Amino acid sequence: MKTEDRDEATSRLRRDPQIRPRVLVVDDDPEIVALLLPAARAIAPDLRIDWAETLGQAAYLIGRSRYDLVLADWHLGNSQSGLDLAPLVEFEQPSASFAVMTGDSIGKFMLEAGPGPWNFMSKPFSPTATRGFFASVLP
Repeated sequence: MKTEDRDEATSRLRRDPQIRPRVLVVDDDPEIVALLLPAARAIAPDLRIDWAETLGQAAYLIGRSRYDLVLADWHLGNSQSGLDLAPLVEFEQPSASFAVMTGDSIGKFMLEAGPGPWNFMSKPFSPTATRGFFASVLP
C-alpha cells in the first residue's frame, strides 16, 4: 500500500463532503458491529459501517464498494481467517487500511501470522481503546 495513494484518498475525503468514511467489519458475530459503532461514530459521526459474516461476503463487498478501513476478525467461523482478506484489500483497494481484531494475545498472533504491517484491535473492546483505534486509522 503506497503512502501517496493513502494521502491522496485522505485528501479527497476531506475535500468532498459527499464522500463519507466507510468501514467494512468482517466478523461472524453480529454483535461486534453494535459494539464498535458508538466508538467509531464518536470519531467520525458520518461514518458508514458495512458488515460481512464470511470471507465470501467480504470479498463481494470489497469488489463493489470503496472502504477506508477493513477490520477483520482473525478467527471467523468455519476455520476461516480474516487475514486471508489482506491481499485482496491491498490489490482491490490500496488506499484502504487493513486491521485485524483478535481476542488472542498479540504475541500469539505475530507467531502465527508472521511479520507484516498489521494494525490490531484487541477484544474485548474498551470504549477508550476503540475510539483511539478508529482515530488512528480513519482519515
